[in-house]
This record gives sequence, C-alpha cells and structure tokens, in this order.
Amino acid sequence: MNTENVTGDTLCIKLSPPFGYWKFDYAGVIYESSAPVNVTELQLTYAADEKGKDLKTSLSGIDGNYYSMPEMTNYANIEFEVPAPVENMKRSLFLKTTGYYEIHLKKDKPEQTELIEKIYNTPGLILEVTMNEYIKMIKSFGLNDK
Repeated sequence: MNTENVTGDTLCIKLSPPFGYWKFDYAGVIYESSAPVNVTELQLTYAADEKGKDLKTSLSGIDGNYYSMPEMTNYANIEFEVPAPVENMKRSLFLKTTGYYEIHLKKDKPEQTELIEKIYNTPGLILEVTMNEYIKMIKSFGLNDK
C-alpha cells in the first residue's frame, strides 16, 4: 500500500474479515525503504475449468462476468507468465481478485447448530474445521492433499 501522500502522524487501516475466519498474526508499517521495489501486474495466460472450458475471458476483467461454481467439484486452473527472477532481489507474488461467493447448503442435511455455535465461540476453530473438510474433499476426489 502506497502511503506517500498520507499526511499527519497517524495511519489508520481497517481490516474487517468475517468474525473468526481470518487471523492476523502481525501487521506492521515500514516508513522508510532502502530497497528498490518493482511492481509488475501479471496478465492471465491460461484459465480453464475442470472440464477444460476456457475461462480466460471470464476471469480477465472486472466486468461483472463471473465464473460460477455451483458444485463442490468445480474448480479453475489458472496460469500467469512470471518474469524471470532478478539477481539479488527477493520476489513476492500476490493474487489480486474480485468477486463473491454464495454458500450452497444441502437441503437434505440437518442444521449443524451445535458446531456453528462452537465455531463462533472458539477462536481459530473455523480454520481447523475448514482445513479438515478441505482435506476430506480432496481425498474424495482422488487428489493428493500435499
């Protein structure tokens, strides 16, 4: 985040993730930097769904054209052409995304109110529960979870 035009001696940043979902272990600000920074926004070179359907147009712009994934087995493979590393420089990659999701609940299953209450009242439990569910799902698809 570029803060060079911020005036005054206070910097306020609001982080508002869903309750209990994301945990921030550390947040810091470096006001001086001696290292040069190069920012390159990478262009999407390939995007396809689990059936091989081309999604590049759908995923390339902020235009209200979304990739809908109504089934748990839906996914997208995406690729970017990454520039070669620069000698004596570290490199970080960040994914810049837009969109939203809708929860698809099975109507034939009972509500898990006890689990929801436990997740709501136990810090970090949602991460453990979702990771365990993700691993089970990956294994059910015959994929490696590593």
